[in-house]
This record gives sequence, C-alpha cells and structure tokens, in this order.
Amino acid sequence: MGALFIAFESVPFSLLVIHFLYRYWSVRRPHLIHLFTRTSFIVLLFTVIVGVIITWFLICYYGTVGEEDSEGRRALISEYEKTYGKRIETGWMLLDHWRDDQLNVRILITVIIMNVIMLSSVALASSLAFLTFHHISQSQKLSAQAGLLQRKLLIALCAQAAVPSLFVYTPYLLTIDMPFLRLPVPLAHDLSVPLTTFFPPCDSAILLLLISDYRRGLVGMVRRTQVEQSSAMRVSTVASEVIA
Repeated sequence: MGALFIAFESVPFSLLVIHFLYRYWSVRRPHLIHLFTRTSFIVLLFTVIVGVIITWFLICYYGTVGEEDSEGRRALISEYEKTYGKRIETGWMLLDHWRDDQLNVRILITVIIMNVIMLSSVALASSLAFLTFHHISQSQKLSAQAGLLQRKLLIALCAQAAVPSLFVYTPYLLTIDMPFLRLPVPLAHDLSVPLTTFFPPCDSAILLLLISDYRRGLVGMVRRTQVEQSSAMRVSTVASEVIA
C-alpha cells in the first residue's frame, strides 16, 4: 500500500506538466490545442500518466529494502514503536543508505532514479513556464487583453505548481538524499507526510486567491446558501405560527 500511495502522489505533477504544455501551446502553437480533444491524444496522455504511476510503484516496491531483515529495519521498527506506541513489523519501505557502514548501491540507484524523475518533471514544467512567459511578452498576435489573460492564467498555474513542489518534492528530496551525506533530517522526515496531506487544500486556496472568477463563484455559492437557509427559516417560522 505504501508503494501505491507514493505512486499515486506522482499524478498531480504529471497533470501539472500537461497543464503547462496546454498553456504553452495556447500561446505559441494554438493550432495544436485541438489535439486535447482527440481521443488518440487523450489516450496518449493517459498512458504516460499510468506509465509514471507504474514506474514509481516498481521503484518503491523493488528498490527499497523494507521487507529484508536488517539492523536498519529493526531500528526503524523500534523507533516507530517508541514514538507512536505501535509496533509494525511488515509493510515498510526502507532506504537503508549505509548498510554495515557501507554504501548501499541498490539504494543509491533507486534514489538516483527517483531524483531523475522528480527533477525532470520540475525542469520540464519550469522550461514550459519560462517559454510561455517569453512568448507572451514577445508575441505580436496576442491582443493586450488576451496577453493579460494568458499571463494571469500562467501566474496562477505557476503558483499552483509551487505548492506541491514545496510541500511534496522538497521534504521528500531532503529525506531521501541527505542520508547519503550522513546528515540527519528528522524535521523533513516528520513533516513529509503531513505536508503531503496538506497540499491539496492549499492547491485549491491558491486558485481561489489568484482567479477572480473562482472567488466570485465561491462568494455566490455562500450567499445563495445563506439566502436559502434564511428562506427556510422564514417558512419554518410562518408554519409554526399557523399551527399555533
């Protein structure tokens, strides 16, 4: 289950890269936007996302050593029991960077692959964002209003992408990389899961703060709910008076 949890955490990042690609095409290659409505292209994107999920699952399942009996695994079980009061013997995914004071080559390869996947998605999204900003400022075909709208949408997307980068990638990269340097990162380790859990609502909050249409829609929903509740109370009061 742990491997599946981490594998599915890759989905938001894959979707963000696709979103950056859409924003880039909408500015630089608008004639390609129609591909997003074609079944074959949608299947291709879906296949890429599933491929990334499967890759992460295989890396976590076969690249970690949590099921092997080792000093690191026993220490982890003991530390978890001491901290949380529960003893869990199975289901661990352990990155035992230094086994018997020797560099664990298997874990080194696993971490390198993890770093390549994570940093590649960040680099690709950043490149698309930079190119989109550049073409918005240089384009002669966009009207002032269209350019302003594209810039606003891109800024919102960049802010949206920054949330999982800070809440997920940063603590995970610190947690899996720093032990190779024999540097303890207990804070990043302890915060990694809470931050991962916390980032979806922050992701929504970013959109509400930056996109005025979303804010107006939310305010309209709240006001409509209040009006409906007020009307229901008045009807209830009138009905009570009639009965009395």
